Amino acid sequence: MPCTTILAGKKATADGSTLIARNEDYGHAFNPKRFIVVTPDKQPKDYQSVTSKCKVDLPGNPMRYTAVPELESDHGMVG
Repeated sequence: MPCTTILAGKKATADGSTLIARNEDYGHAFNPKRFIVVTPDKQPKDYQSVTSKCKVDLPGNPMRYTAVPELESDHGMVG
């Protein structure tokens, strides 16, 4: 199965929040080597895609989230 990304803009949510979610279900993702918790104070203020020209200003009140990154730490915010 491929990875899935879900984006909901402020006009599509009941409370006006912008929601971004992504899962990765590639084979080795089921056996994570690292589990991290990203707190609001460690999150960037904007997002720039590395594969397209898409750039998104992120909300000023982010929530804590978890991740199981498979990249080395020099590959971005969750690497």
